[in-house]
Amino acid sequence: MNIDVSVIICTFNRRNLVPRAIESVLSQEDVKLQVVVVDDCSVDGTFEFLKEQYGHKVSIIKTLRNSGVSTSTNLGSRIAIGKFIALLGDDDYWEDRRKLAKQLNKMRKTPSLGLTGTWWTELRIDNQRLVKNPKLHKNRYLMIEKLLMGGGVVCGSTALISRRAWDSVNGMDERHVKGTDSDLFRRIALAGYGVEVINELTTIVDVSHGLMRMTPAENISSLKRSLNANTRVLKKHWLIYLIYPRALAMRVRKIVLLIIKLLIKIIKQII
Repeated sequence: MNIDVSVIICTFNRRNLVPRAIESVLSQEDVKLQVVVVDDCSVDGTFEFLKEQYGHKVSIIKTLRNSGVSTSTNLGSRIAIGKFIALLGDDDYWEDRRKLAKQLNKMRKTPSLGLTGTWWTELRIDNQRLVKNPKLHKNRYLMIEKLLMGGGVVCGSTALISRRAWDSVNGMDERHVKGTDSDLFRRIALAGYGVEVINELTTIVDVSHGLMRMTPAENISSLKRSLNANTRVLKKHWLIYLIYPRALAMRVRKIVLLIIKLLIKIIKQII
């Protein structure tokens, strides 16, 4: 059977939430799917529950030790057999049943595309729904500049990536703990692939539950990880940043602000 899309869902201690994500994938129409769920050593019985409930229709695997979203996603990609890879957070879900079909149609018509995203809705703790509708410039210089400036352009849970693009950048960089999706998308664009955002709402990104996402919240250790991630991005692409001075200024500003936030947190702890 030819598989169009392999959907990778990484999960950690989300026994009550991940079924919603899985069901939203299984309800997708007009697309041949493989669903891969990677459990990152949950301690709440998530793995056993998923094996029992979904083992007959979903590939469920487990990391050897708690490793984070980058390692978990790469593990899932190694058993993915689809021509395209889609990502979905374990607490997010797709509300448009033709989300993947629309993206597939777009990417098949434009083979140069390595990545597409869509608009999404953020479900917040106060139950407010915040529409996220980013736009990418068609001018390639301006498009890459925006990606170099930071995240928020393509949401990971909306992403559809060609297998060719995924393999050409070797998947996720496992040194990154934060900004994992943004780093991947940036490298896909810099490898010469097209990136587009489809102007339709397809996905709910749920932060209303108040639980920590697989990328850590903002505390001292998280700020250190953010600082390391941003400095790593600058070191990794410093020659390219010289061509994009506005993006360079934005990245440096972000690093400075992170240093200030980190110092304030440390001083408050000492006091």
